[in-house]
Amino acid sequence: MDLLQRQQSLQRDGGLISMAPALNLIHSTNRRWRYRIVRAQQLDWARLRSDLEQIFPPSEWVIRLNTVSESLIIIRLGNLSPQLGQDLTGMVRDGVRQQLIRQGIVVSETPLSPTEVVRPVSAQSRSWMRDSARCLANALSMSLSLSALLTSLALFLLGFIGLFLPLSPGVWLLMLATLVFDLALTVRRPFVGEI
Repeated sequence: MDLLQRQQSLQRDGGLISMAPALNLIHSTNRRWRYRIVRAQQLDWARLRSDLEQIFPPSEWVIRLNTVSESLIIIRLGNLSPQLGQDLTGMVRDGVRQQLIRQGIVVSETPLSPTEVVRPVSAQSRSWMRDSARCLANALSMSLSLSALLTSLALFLLGFIGLFLPLSPGVWLLMLATLVFDLALTVRRPFVGEI
């Protein structure tokens, strides 16, 4: 936000911010390409259309220009089939780039792409090992928890029956069943919160 405010104040004060024009690919399919021409105020859209129609003949291509959104859509008609090994996306971008250069608008030869953060290979292998260890701990926790739940159920049944028999530790077995049940829940708690 601070950078935006500084740029606006420079523009108000008459300062010059030099930002190069860019040709950004917004969307593409195998028959349709949509580009946005950024920061190209001196662009003559009518001349661009006629120049593009020379490269992309109307019998094989459809060209749509939108001056409000500063976008350009190029559609390849269905009866035109690409030649083997032909990179149509690169061909379309180079054709548009050449016509922009003819009007004095220089855009980069390499298309701009969104930033991708790629982890190093060693970090990915450590991540795989960490995930495997976590999966193993989850399975061990689940089996221990199920065993504790079954033990708690057995202790509860014995304690409940023991309440009705004289001289039997029924109350103590019920208390032990409660502690084992709590242990079963505690063992699973770190893994249940992730679901």
